Amino acid sequence: MPDLPQPLLQPGQSYDYSFPVATQGTHWMHAHTLQEQQLLAAPLVVTDPAEAGADQQPLVVVPRLQLQDT
Repeated sequence: MPDLPQPLLQPGQSYDYSFPVATQGTHWMHAHTLQEQQLLAAPLVVTDPAEAGADQQPLVVVPRLQLQDT
């Protein structure tokens, strides 16, 4: 449904989201629009501020993985 929960962003616009996060780790975020079908998604890495400066691990995103012949 367009404009729910808020109007879609227009080219060049931005929006800052603020929400509580209780669980550390790597999560997956994506749009619930046609953008989802275009694989507009990204990892969301939540870290503990007390661990700032700790070793970081690389994150690799494989957008399309084919496990069988077609």
